[in-house]
Amino acid sequence: MTKKTINNVMATTAVMSAAFTIATMGPAMAYLGPGAGLTAIGTVLGVIATVFLAIAGFVWYPVKRMLRKRKAAATAGAAPADEAAPSDAAVLAASETASETATLDPAENTAEVDVKRD
Repeated sequence: MTKKTINNVMATTAVMSAAFTIATMGPAMAYLGPGAGLTAIGTVLGVIATVFLAIAGFVWYPVKRMLRKRKAAATAGAAPADEAAPSDAAVLAASETASETATLDPAENTAEVDVKRD
């Protein structure tokens, strides 16, 4: 059998199974209590809130950043914040100073610990 034939047989079987199930269905005779309804409402509200917050995150924060740049440029009469960034040399000098103070030497970091064993 070819792959196309196998796919056709599987599709036909799925359609026939669904048709048989729908044709022989009866009433469910089931009770759905208030807990199920509250769960469904909570889930829908959660999804709506998630979508709203995602849109707000992708739209509002870039707009907010743009408004801050305009306000800073208008009040200071200077260039926007991106153009007023420190030079690469200043950043490199600051990082070298920070790395020199943060160097860890195992010989300097010895501590005496009293361990009592029974």
